[in-house]
Amino acid sequence: MSISAQQVKELRDKSGVGMMDCKKALVESNGDIDKAFDYLRKAGVAKAQKKEGRDAKEGLIISDISSDGKFGTLLELNCETDFVANTDDFKSLGNDIIKHIKNSEFSQLDDILNEKFINDNNKKLKDVITDAVGRLGENIVLSRFCKYSVESGLVVSYIHPGSKLGVLLKFNSDQVSDKDSLNDFGKEISMHIAATSPISVSIDDVSSEIIAKEREIFSDQAKKSGKPDNIIEKMVDGRINKFYKENVLLEQVFVKDPSKLVKDLISEKSNSSNLNLSVSEFSRFQIGEK
Repeated sequence: MSISAQQVKELRDKSGVGMMDCKKALVESNGDIDKAFDYLRKAGVAKAQKKEGRDAKEGLIISDISSDGKFGTLLELNCETDFVANTDDFKSLGNDIIKHIKNSEFSQLDDILNEKFINDNNKKLKDVITDAVGRLGENIVLSRFCKYSVESGLVVSYIHPGSKLGVLLKFNSDQVSDKDSLNDFGKEISMHIAATSPISVSIDDVSSEIIAKEREIFSDQAKKSGKPDNIIEKMVDGRINKFYKENVLLEQVFVKDPSKLVKDLISEKSNSSNLNLSVSEFSRFQIGEK
């Protein structure tokens, strides 16, 4: 049957697929746009299955903060090449996904992927990603996301230039008298987190398993010195304290002012703003991290 240029254009606008593939789909579907679209989706699924084993180590880190600063979302969307990561299509996909996630009641990845897509109830989110695989020709993976909400305080995000590294930070405060000032301060702390990659907010948040492992390693190293046990114990305690200073946010030296610890900086901000300010959570996503 004869397929018009207008039919091809309509299907191309709807699917984002090339003209020749659109024309073939329309021929196979007797000119029915909806059936042709389904045909292309099935073809996309086939392509996606072939690409599932490919490494998706490039991509973007994307954040979204509500206008009142009470809710924030951070996600990592991966693809195979930096070229695709920088396309408008991929960026648009990321923005659509983060819009979906922030409006979803779910907090687990599998639940999100199997949920009806916010922009099209006829599809699940995983189908939308599969469609993008067909259009862009690369494996695409929603690797992880996090969502923070706060009743009294502020959620802040920082995306490092290039969108390969991002931080989501949750401040608790008894009040927010100057949102802009607190947001700017939050970005300073978030930039610090991006640079130093701490493992926890406070010492109490570090798991006992991590400390036990570090003590074992430090103890084995100290024993090689031949010093007595009481000295070795002090040496290990000293190494653990150093570990805290290097890896715990509040104990770290602030990167932009080495004369201050992060906890001192937060205390100063609390006092100067008459706030009971504290960092309760943070997430740091970097492309390709395990």
